[in-house]
Amino acid sequence: MLLIRIGVISIGTLLAFAATGLPIDKMTLIIGSLGVGVGLGLQSVVNNLVSGIMLAFEKPFKIGDYIEIGDEAGRIKEIGIRSSKLSTSEGADIIIPNGDLLSKHVINWTLSNSQKRSELILKINSGKKLNEVKTVFLNIMDMNENIEKNPKPEVLMNHFSGSDAEYRLLYWTYIDQEDQVRSELIVAVEDELKKSGYRA
Repeated sequence: MLLIRIGVISIGTLLAFAATGLPIDKMTLIIGSLGVGVGLGLQSVVNNLVSGIMLAFEKPFKIGDYIEIGDEAGRIKEIGIRSSKLSTSEGADIIIPNGDLLSKHVINWTLSNSQKRSELILKINSGKKLNEVKTVFLNIMDMNENIEKNPKPEVLMNHFSGSDAEYRLLYWTYIDQEDQVRSELIVAVEDELKKSGYRA
């Protein structure tokens, strides 16, 4: 659709010049002069227009992809000629110039798939029973239906001091379910630790 819009605008502009009845050589001079003026006075606009064309051909992302650019993150809602719209999880629509989408570092979380590896760090007073607590965490993640079974969830020791141990829970889930799964794990861990006699 973006390429069609660009094509229609370009053809319309040429037809408008042709309708004036000016000779081709004079039209070329006029278009050249306008191009110089536009290039000097509207550099950012031209940059965004050219960037929009490049985005249409390169396709680094498509509508519906979840991306991060700078401090902003969300799903691509619209890819326009001059700018694109990013829809955030808070419900806001952010208008981003196409030039920024090409010049800045963009992370596309859904280019190849919609899964993301997430991490939850927990500090537990487990005494010396490190492996027992590790097994508890693995069982909790195995029982969660929103956590992928392949790759398998992992529990790694992050820090140990006295009777306090810090664990890293690593697991894969769909990016739209990341916050929900984190909440479910925290609740499940709290319940299971109370049953087992450990303190978070």
